[in-house]
Amino acid sequence: MEHILEKWHEFLEFMERSVSAVSFDLWIRTLRPIDIINDDTMIIATGIEGARENILKNRSVLTHFEIGFNRFYPTLLSFKFLAYKEDEAYLRDKGLVMEKKEEEKKKSQFNPKYTFESFVVGKNSNVVHAAAMAVAERPGTQFNPLFIYGGTGLGKTHLLHAIGNELEANKPGLKIHYTTCENFVNDYVNAIRQGAEKTNKVFRNKYRTLDVLMIDDIQFLINKHGTQEEFFHTFNDLYKNNSQIIVVSDRTPKELDTLEDRIKSRLSSGLIQDVQSPDYETRLAILMKKRDEEKLNVDDKALMVISQTVDSHVRDLEGFLTKTAFLAKIDGSKTATEHHAIDATRDFVSKAGCTQDNTPKALIEIIANYFRIKSSDMVGKRKNKEFVEARQIAMYFITEYFEDMPLLAVGKLFGNTDHTTVIYSRDKVKKEKAINHEFRKRIEEIEEQTKPQFTK
Repeated sequence: MEHILEKWHEFLEFMERSVSAVSFDLWIRTLRPIDIINDDTMIIATGIEGARENILKNRSVLTHFEIGFNRFYPTLLSFKFLAYKEDEAYLRDKGLVMEKKEEEKKKSQFNPKYTFESFVVGKNSNVVHAAAMAVAERPGTQFNPLFIYGGTGLGKTHLLHAIGNELEANKPGLKIHYTTCENFVNDYVNAIRQGAEKTNKVFRNKYRTLDVLMIDDIQFLINKHGTQEEFFHTFNDLYKNNSQIIVVSDRTPKELDTLEDRIKSRLSSGLIQDVQSPDYETRLAILMKKRDEEKLNVDDKALMVISQTVDSHVRDLEGFLTKTAFLAKIDGSKTATEHHAIDATRDFVSKAGCTQDNTPKALIEIIANYFRIKSSDMVGKRKNKEFVEARQIAMYFITEYFEDMPLLAVGKLFGNTDHTTVIYSRDKVKKEKAINHEFRKRIEEIEEQTKPQFTK
């Protein structure tokens, strides 16, 4: 077992790089191997309720688990997950002694690597970072609820865990629960399925007697009307008791379609703050911190190449940093240089620049990349300021470069927007360009990128 445990750390590192932060933190991180049977099967204990079920039903997570298992344990043929808390009975029946380390007596729900100190603060996240620290210092007294939203891989889950780690360290008496929206829904559905009044009481005691409730990915509550009712009453009970509520989503409360208005109102009653995409300086600082933490031999010029090229999210940055260090290792270099970084990010560059045709959709893709947003958000109906401005600028450039294109056809590219909206957007950009120096500079930058491709 000693060799198994040594490899387990490497296996967990592989899984952390391979699956989403939420999946790793909730289901994977708390797993531990406790036995090998028949010399070919690993018995794995689960450290949190629902871990076995969620791993087995999530095809992506299970596939990566199998890949990692085969890589790090090639002599074993299979693995078996025990149900939550089944490990004690298993070890007792086998006559094995379960070693309990001091830190395992009370398992934390939170990833110890996700702290306020390890979070790189930039212009994109300074406000939400300050709000999270304030909540961790005085839960339930200000910014309640705290609603954090933003795109994938920007640090929302990191901040949730940072709050949790801070509370556990400085306020150990608090009753804290961190869950995903999916798990909240599953708990409620299971309570209904079992039907007994006692079961419903267990569910409500679990969620309504907390000092701090953290829910990740609340957007998955849409279209689940029964669970919305339960969440509404859970929210009210906690709020009345001055319990802190922290909610994370990929969009604002107003944009959570089909969510009941009364829930949107509750979620909007505290502080709503987004985490934006990091700018170049912040991306570089993130890479430098990660390099130092992982003790990777990667020079600054290589980090600059990655920062300039990869402008999506933090997880991509860290992935390309790892790839850069790996490329240097396989060619025998002691230190990864800018040449390794260029090779590592070559696929990313080719994908970002794959739209070399001169169609309106290609123009939309280029402008979306300029603003570091998804083209689907830009042509959709979302009302975030960054999406609206990018959408209006895209309409402006399409009318400039495709003069013969009917305005109705332009509107169709943006979710069947009315032609009057296209006219308004075009004229607004023209006016703003004439009076706003910073805005005019952005237009000129986009023009410089697009004019050779879309004009003869």
